[in-house]
Amino acid sequence: MSRAAAVVALAGAVAFSSCTDGLVVDADRTSLLTSPGVPWLILVYMAPGGEHASAVIDTLNRMESVGLAGTGVVVSVLATGARSRLYEVADDPVGSDAVVSIPLESGELGLHPDRDAALDAGDPGTLGGFLRFARDRYRPERAALFFWGTGRGVRAPIVDPVSGGELSAAAIADVVASVPLASSGTLDVVGFDSAFTAGIELAYEMRRCAKILVASQGSMPPSGWDYEWLLRRFLQTDRSPAALAAAIVESAPGFTSAPDAMSAVDLRAAERVNAALNAFSDAVFASIPTDLLRRSVRYTLFYDLVDFYATPGDLAIDIADLGAVVAANHGIAGDEAAELQDAVRSAVLATWSRGGRASGVSVHLIPLESDGSAAGSHHAAWFRGYHGTDRLAFTECSHWTIDGAGGHGLLYRLFYEVLP
Repeated sequence: MSRAAAVVALAGAVAFSSCTDGLVVDADRTSLLTSPGVPWLILVYMAPGGEHASAVIDTLNRMESVGLAGTGVVVSVLATGARSRLYEVADDPVGSDAVVSIPLESGELGLHPDRDAALDAGDPGTLGGFLRFARDRYRPERAALFFWGTGRGVRAPIVDPVSGGELSAAAIADVVASVPLASSGTLDVVGFDSAFTAGIELAYEMRRCAKILVASQGSMPPSGWDYEWLLRRFLQTDRSPAALAAAIVESAPGFTSAPDAMSAVDLRAAERVNAALNAFSDAVFASIPTDLLRRSVRYTLFYDLVDFYATPGDLAIDIADLGAVVAANHGIAGDEAAELQDAVRSAVLATWSRGGRASGVSVHLIPLESDGSAAGSHHAAWFRGYHGTDRLAFTECSHWTIDGAGGHGLLYRLFYEVLP
């Protein structure tokens, strides 16, 4: 059903050559940057491969058509892979198919306009090098970072298509926190042009290094965001971080193939959403002490909610719908459900979804087999005490996740505990 896909880009300097089957830079071009200290810097970290490879050139062409020169908005992209390149988006008033953006050099990343280099998108060092380059070159007042590629949802939003290396949510947060870009020291917007990333798990992880998260609760088309439309829209606004996030969400219905949903989440509210989910989880936990009651609630969660999933893959459920439907269908946790819905409404700055029912934030329920049935166990990242590279800070402070040793967590009661 849903397929983990992703795309994110904002800068480049290449032309496509069918003879070399790759990206070819024009090494004679020079940067348009006259001095550091730009008002807005938008970075795009690209991991093209598979079904996304053909979308890279089109994405760059569309960004070049916007006319960013003189606007105070600079867009730069790192495209990883066998022929990795670092670009700064330039204007193309003619609208040619050839990419006209500016090739840049980075000694730390080992990148030069006229030499090939292979960078692994799943290596935190690659992301760190990109951010340090951008910080030192542009010294932005405000900064956004978008990720373009295929990943594994909230655990590992980016997976390198060649090496298979995963850039986990924890690794992304660690790197971004260690390389402050904007003058405030915190990213103004972090965006994931990838599938199944608008979850409380990722929002809770990113709260320590960014102000606003833009992501999709469900699937994303290989063509990704409509960068031309959203950049044009952003230039028409007051250019606040919220305006950039809203422009991305507003662009969703016009994508080549519309996604399931898009949302912008105020990460300062992630703590409140988590606290409300904890209180709701505790209330439901106490209300289902028998196997019969557990089965009834588990059926509701599996079949009756707004959900987003891939088969095989992960099943995520809409958090606000979770509270509303459980309270209505089972007559339990009514006060906690109301607070949960209010917390989500307060956190979501903008949202769009097919059918209009999705609230903008999900939470993982259970992995699915290829036939759509529930898997026999959760991934270890949802068990308290897990210390893998794709660990989630959310797991350790959540009453939703699984604490088998302590006998706590709503998922533990729903799927693992022996009940009378």
